[in-house]
Amino acid sequence: MTKLRISGLRNDLKQIEQLIKENYEESNTKINTTISEYRTDSIDIEQIVSILQVTFTGTIAITAILNTIINIQDKKKQSKIVDSEQQAISFDVETSDGNRVSLNIPTNINEIERQQYAKCIEKLIDNFLKPENRLFPENLYIKEQLNLEDLTIIQNLLFDLTNNLKNIRESIIQELTLDDQSTIFKFDLKTTDLVDLLLFSKNKRIYLVIEEAKKCKETFYILERENLFAFIEISDQIKIIDNIGYVRYEVEKLNVFDKLKKEILSLIPE
Repeated sequence: MTKLRISGLRNDLKQIEQLIKENYEESNTKINTTISEYRTDSIDIEQIVSILQVTFTGTIAITAILNTIINIQDKKKQSKIVDSEQQAISFDVETSDGNRVSLNIPTNINEIERQQYAKCIEKLIDNFLKPENRLFPENLYIKEQLNLEDLTIIQNLLFDLTNNLKNIRESIIQELTLDDQSTIFKFDLKTTDLVDLLLFSKNKRIYLVIEEAKKCKETFYILERENLFAFIEISDQIKIIDNIGYVRYEVEKLNVFDKLKKEILSLIPE
């Protein structure tokens, strides 16, 4: 999962969020966005920072979103606007392999800075995709079937997940009809396991124990890079269940899984 944290004027963030939604509305790239506000000084209520958080799988959207921000800043430079609207936009990106880049994009950006930003992002993406880190000799997506070596590697990855993710909770919403015929919705968290999680729907929202998820960080990265599964942290807010801290994730089955589903599911330990 790639995580972006973009900070700046709230109006700028709303515009960036809207453009992201429009650009990827019909795309296969699923993007989650949230705008939050944080107080940087508990005494001074005026010190409030707006943050746009963006999450998605892979690295394909990073460059496009950066260019969107640069274009917004360019338009400010070309317009006669007051100094209070000339604020720089901070762009912080972290890929699922743990690499991170932080950029500060002013309104008076020049061509040299543009090229520097582009090189930083290009290096980040290259590190994510670098061939020497790939587990599989060939791209799984172009294969008609998996060989024994491929199956063994995938089996080890799935074993790592089942060995570490012991307390998976699935969010369930039940519609209940009361005696007066009114309807209420009951939210519940049902215990589930990896087999149930991967056998059914295309996407599923779950809660993972914080410490268990940390143990699987490297495995999450490999599964995403190899286009098998994406474990997307869609909120960094901690939910306490039975005195244990959980974080909300979404699990997405990617192209290789969809193509080779039968073979991969046969590897999941019961």
